[in-house]
Amino acid sequence: MPTPPARTLGDHLMRLVKLIQAGKHLMQVPHPDVDPFHYPILFRVWAEPQRLSDLAQALHADVSTTSRQVSHLTQLGLIEKVPDPQDRRAAQLGITEQGKAFVLALRASRNQQLDEVMAGWSAEDRDQFTHLLARFLDDLDVGLQRLREAKSSVPASSQPTTDQQEC
Repeated sequence: MPTPPARTLGDHLMRLVKLIQAGKHLMQVPHPDVDPFHYPILFRVWAEPQRLSDLAQALHADVSTTSRQVSHLTQLGLIEKVPDPQDRRAAQLGITEQGKAFVLALRASRNQQLDEVMAGWSAEDRDQFTHLLARFLDDLDVGLQRLREAKSSVPASSQPTTDQQEC
């Protein structure tokens, strides 16, 4: 059974997810055909061109799902395939100028909203929260990778069903 602080943190995280989902419907969007679920793809590809398989792994997503999302973003002109400098036979995904403009508009809107939400926070509180959130997300990323590796090494017949899993 989780300790009270872990249980409380879990409850707060569930509330955070719900508030983020609710906020997605209220946010100004730079492009009506781009779903917020596509945003992490755009941010990752902007940060560094990468192969589809690497992108899917970094996003903890299935390659086929990521491929469909990338295809949609490519059709919209936000992402393009570029030659892989390490292997010219392979392709990486890169962001287009239109994709960069989209991300900049998204960031500006998001930053304005965060500034409004955190207007009463001191600079020190903002910095501390940012630091701790980044640390938590890095650890969560590693934890999810471990879970994926552990799950892939367990035969499907011995994995718990949805009814057997706890919240």
